[in-house]
Amino acid sequence: VQVNGELVYPMGMEGMLGRIQVNGSRQAYRPDAVLLDKITLDRTFLLRAAQGAKYDAAKLVALEENVDWNLAASKQLDFRVEKAVLRSSAMESLLGCINPEAKVVEVPDGMFYTRQNQLDKGLLLQSRRIFADGNFAIDAEQAPLAARLEQLTVTGTLRLDERLADWAEKAAVKARRLELVDARGDCLEDIGCLEISRAMLEQAEFGLRIEDCASVEFDEDIPPELLREKIRSIHDCASVEGTAEQLAAVRAVCRDVADISARTASRTSSRINQ
Repeated sequence: VQVNGELVYPMGMEGMLGRIQVNGSRQAYRPDAVLLDKITLDRTFLLRAAQGAKYDAAKLVALEENVDWNLAASKQLDFRVEKAVLRSSAMESLLGCINPEAKVVEVPDGMFYTRQNQLDKGLLLQSRRIFADGNFAIDAEQAPLAARLEQLTVTGTLRLDERLADWAEKAAVKARRLELVDARGDCLEDIGCLEISRAMLEQAEFGLRIEDCASVEFDEDIPPELLREKIRSIHDCASVEGTAEQLAAVRAVCRDVADISARTASRTSSRINQ
């Protein structure tokens, strides 16, 4: 049996899964627990939950304010999850009800939680105090929106146009990692196999930014000096291929690239024959 996706099974059946090949994740749940995709913990959930009830899920979210979270402890509720997103005001009451190995994200009271990865007008309509769980980006065009933010917390990497660096120093901004991006130039993105020619670089007045491409290949006649001048950034690409000299010229501007490898002799011969 082959499973393409997630395999969900009751605890105790591990020994019976030897013949199952899983191309994805595995999640074991307690046989006596209620299995849910996601637990959204609010006042209604707490009032309806039975005494001593057990719940298993990948994620638990408790973000409502003005809720008596002590109900969870008084009802002896038992949550087993991989990740829990909790308001600061809920931490003391709920942590004892959650398995200790769960990843816990604490969201300060009054901040709006989002998994969105880019600032836009819709997000500001929700709140001017944003808690972004994951990576987050703000481009130069969004500077007027950024100026309206009162607070921004990012649990991952905050990708910021370098022209907004002064704003970030003065604003109430916290991030696990800050990455300043040179956002000048044309952006080539979401391309399966991107082949960069010398002509493309020479015609790009302000250079090129390359994002979210499966593979990036440089034509052999491109001098390393031209790459240093024109390639602003290469981000979130599976592979970058070129001569050793070309790769040395662009390596410093590569971010989140899985494989950076010099072109082999056989590969060079194949390209010439094409």
